[in-house]
Amino acid sequence: MELPEGYVRTEREGARLVLRAGLEEALLAAGVADPAGLIARQPAPDLKGRASLARLELPEGTFLVRALTRGGLLGKVVRSLSWEAGRAEGELRVTAEAAARGAAVPEVVAAVTRSVSGGFHHGLVSRELKGARDLVAVARAARGTERRLAIRASAEAVVALHAAGVDHVDLNLKNVLLDREGRGVVIDLDRCRIGEPKATTAEANLLRLLRSWTKLQTAEPQSVSPLDGVRFARAYAKGDRVRFRRLVELGRAASFRLNRLRWALFPPRFA
Repeated sequence: MELPEGYVRTEREGARLVLRAGLEEALLAAGVADPAGLIARQPAPDLKGRASLARLELPEGTFLVRALTRGGLLGKVVRSLSWEAGRAEGELRVTAEAAARGAAVPEVVAAVTRSVSGGFHHGLVSRELKGARDLVAVARAARGTERRLAIRASAEAVVALHAAGVDHVDLNLKNVLLDREGRGVVIDLDRCRIGEPKATTAEANLLRLLRSWTKLQTAEPQSVSPLDGVRFARAYAKGDRVRFRRLVELGRAASFRLNRLRWALFPPRFA
């Protein structure tokens, strides 16, 4: 498979790696060939709740090492085991292409794959967005103008993602960040696809995001305003009244009944 421009492929310590050209030696010397080992030795406790992460302070910048894990019920059994040989490289490729098309996404500098008994372990290294907050943190703390600007910035980031043709299969409040300058960034493009922009794909992504908002509202009613979704839809529609009405109608029709029942029985928690 052809790599995105500016990346090289290599092998080290039993791992297959795709690395950002110019950073190969620094990343390898830091131990990125073994992401799980790095995370075990130097976890980033201040980023608890955003998956398993380690932080690398290098002369070239600050980077986060993430182990790719599996969610859902199956993930509780095979947390880090994957049967997809190209999973890490796939996320790197989609993220690099999305960035080239103008999406606000992190800079991924390494994808690591290690063969293990029964499958593969994957890791990804990306440049850290220092001081960034996800939409859960924003919902809990921001009010008034700050909240409205954050929602607008997050909507603009999602618009850019969809304009780039990305189908984000896990778009949720934890995967939309606001950086220190207030700009929105969409993270975690694991298993995502990229192609031509499609309205149906975008709407499916937005319903996932709304479900995440509804889940937070169930867990923490004080954190979610009834106006948040409307403000997001208005910013996403960018003045297109037909589009705005369509998004509002989708939101009203999405009751998430089974999800609400499950959340009532097993109250969700947001780290």
